Amino acid sequence: MKKFLLSIFVLFFASGAFAELQITNAYQTVKFTNDGRQVHLKITVKETEHADKNYTANWAYSFNPSLKIEIVSAQALNVKNVDAKFDPISNSLTFNFTKPENVSVLEFDFVYNQKLETIPSYNRHEFVWFDNFLQGAQGSLTVEVPASLEVYSTNEAFKKQGNIYSWQGIIAKQGFNDTFWLTLRKARWKVGIVYEFDVIKQKNTFESMVLTFPHYLNNAGYRLEEYNLLSNLEPQNFKAVKTDDKITFEMVGNSIITPLIQFGVEAIVVSDFDNKFWTKLKPENALKIDDNTRASLQKLISSIQFADPEDTSPLYIKLAKWTNSAIKYDLNYSGKKMSTIEILNLGSGVCEHYTQVYNDLLRAAGIPSMMAAGMSFDYQTQQFDSAGHAWNFVYVEGKWIPIDTTWGIYSGKLPISHIFFNFYEKDEWEFHYSYKLTKESKTQPEFKVRRSVEFLK
Repeated sequence: MKKFLLSIFVLFFASGAFAELQITNAYQTVKFTNDGRQVHLKITVKETEHADKNYTANWAYSFNPSLKIEIVSAQALNVKNVDAKFDPISNSLTFNFTKPENVSVLEFDFVYNQKLETIPSYNRHEFVWFDNFLQGAQGSLTVEVPASLEVYSTNEAFKKQGNIYSWQGIIAKQGFNDTFWLTLRKARWKVGIVYEFDVIKQKNTFESMVLTFPHYLNNAGYRLEEYNLLSNLEPQNFKAVKTDDKITFEMVGNSIITPLIQFGVEAIVVSDFDNKFWTKLKPENALKIDDNTRASLQKLISSIQFADPEDTSPLYIKLAKWTNSAIKYDLNYSGKKMSTIEILNLGSGVCEHYTQVYNDLLRAAGIPSMMAAGMSFDYQTQQFDSAGHAWNFVYVEGKWIPIDTTWGIYSGKLPISHIFFNFYEKDEWEFHYSYKLTKESKTQPEFKVRRSVEFLK
C-alpha cells in the first residue's frame, strides 16, 4: 500500500481580528475494524497573542481525496455558533464558529470512519500518523487492535499492553508515522498443488510413470476439513497410495495419451495464528552444515555481530537484517540451485536463496534453523505467488519462531497467509518420478508445478 497524503490544516480569520496561534496538543485514537478503522482526533490550538475582541473564523481539515471518509461526530469546544460541515467532493471537514473575547484555547474534536480499499483481511498494512503541520505539539496516539486480528510487525516506537498500542512524544518536523502489519488470527483456506506434464507439447507418450511427493499439509498443525488426491486421468488409469509421509501416484494401462497428465492434492484447512506445530522440531537436528561453508562464514558472522556497537539486537536479528540487505531480489534466479557462497558472491536471488543464506549463517553461528517451503500472499502484487515461497524457523530462547528475511519480517510472527507445506531438509520438498516412454516419444518429459490458495473465510 502506498502511503497516504494525509491531511491539510487551514485556519482562516474572517473578521479582520488577528491572533498568533500555536497548536499545543494532538490526541488521536485509532480503532481498527474488520472493514477499516475509526479515528478520534482532538487538536488543541492556543492563542499566544490574545485578540482584543470576538471574531468569526473557520478551521478546515482536508483528507486525501482517495480516502473513503464518513464523519461520525464533529465539535469545536470553547467557541460559539459552531457549524461543522463535511464536503464529500473536496473530502474536507470545515468548522465555522465565533471565538469569544475571553477564550484563548480552542479545541477541535471529531470522529470519522475510514473504509478499507480492496485489501485482504488476512494481510493488511495500516499506516498511523500525525501530520507534519502538528510539529512541536505534544502528541498522544493510541491504537486498538480487535481480537480477531494480530499485529505481526514489531512497531518498536509503541508501548504495548494487551491489544492496545500507545505512543507519546513531541511531534517532529516531519510528523510521526508508523506501520501496523495486521493479519487474521484464524482463517480457512483451500490449498492445492498439482504436478503437470504437457504430453502434446513435449511429444511424449508414457508407457508407465510413478510420481512420489511429500504428504503436504500433513502434521503441519492445520485442521484438515478435506484432503483429496487429484488427477485428470480416468480412475482405471491410475492408482494412488497415501502414507504418513508421502503420496505415490502410478499410471496403469499402456500408452496413455492425453493432452495433460496431472497428479496432485487439494485440501481445505483451518489455520490458527497461535498454532505451535513447529514445537515438535528437535533443535539438535537443525544444526547440520557443511564444514567448508561453516568455515567460510565465520569471519562474516563476526563482522555482522560487531558492526554496530550501539545495536543491541540479538545475533539472529542482526543476521536476518544483514541477509535482507545483502541480497537483491531477482526472479531470473528462480529455481537455480547455488551454494551459499555463490549466492553471496552474486548478491542476487529469490526467496529460497535468502532462506538458504540465513539458514547457513544461523547454523554456522550455532543457532538451530530450518528452511520452510510453502506459499504466501504478496502484498505488492495483491495475489498469492504460484511459484511458492520460503522462510525460516529459528530456535531462540527455548522456542521456535518464524523469520522471513525476503520480506524483512523479524518479529517472530508471520501473516496467517504464509501457508506452510514442508521443510527443505533432506530434499523432502522435492518430488521424485520415474517413467518409461514409448518408442515414438521425441523428447524427455518436463513438468510444471501449479500451486493455488483460496481464502474461504
